[in-house]
Amino acid sequence: MAQYDSPASLVTPGGTIVFNAAAAPTYLHDPGVCSGLDGAPARATVEDKPVTDGGIWHRFFKAAREVTLGGLLRVDSITDLETLEADLLAACESIFSDPAVTGTYEWTPTGSTLHSITVRCDVLPTYSGAAYNKQYTFGLVAIDPTITIA
Repeated sequence: MAQYDSPASLVTPGGTIVFNAAAAPTYLHDPGVCSGLDGAPARATVEDKPVTDGGIWHRFFKAAREVTLGGLLRVDSITDLETLEADLLAACESIFSDPAVTGTYEWTPTGSTLHSITVRCDVLPTYSGAAYNKQYTFGLVAIDPTITIA
């Protein structure tokens, strides 16, 4: 099971974003909003048998992972807020349009070693809420669902 409240980072050509840092300013993931790192969805192809009852199973594969990350922007000032918003947008935009450009999402679950997965951004960050209670959400996609454990 993924620990979305573990120390994490998104490393991109547009900058490195650190999540769940001990002190403000930081991005604090909300495990209730985050999803997609627990397990890759199955890509199961089944088709009907021609001219008879039943179906035909084909080999099942793991599908691409759709990862949603979201939480609270923890800040001490409006300047911190504006910086966090701009930095996250720059990082996500740098891995958004060019399929050859990827980033790495990394996290270290409690009592474990570094986990990582290669990603692109497929949903740019959105923000909601008041200045000192602002929430963020964005999406990543990993075409290779394999998580590397160091």
